[in-house]
Amino acid sequence: MMEIRIAIVEDEPIAQEILTKYIKKSENLRLTGTYKNALEALESLSRNQVDLILLDIEMPGMNGLSMLKQLKNPPKVIIT
Repeated sequence: MMEIRIAIVEDEPIAQEILTKYIKKSENLRLTGTYKNALEALESLSRNQVDLILLDIEMPGMNGLSMLKQLKNPPKVIIT
């Protein structure tokens, strides 16, 4: 089974924790990073490729949809 690399972009600590626990329980999912805002995520995602982003829409600074538009080759996305 192929491993799926996942990044979490979520400013709510409780939501981050729930998503992280779920990913760690699944053997074919690998968490590559957890980001509390879009700017932090963009910086990392420009250097590290992922297969899936779990993305919050409402975040301080830049919202999730604006972040998504800035990615050159966006991966699959699940809006959380």
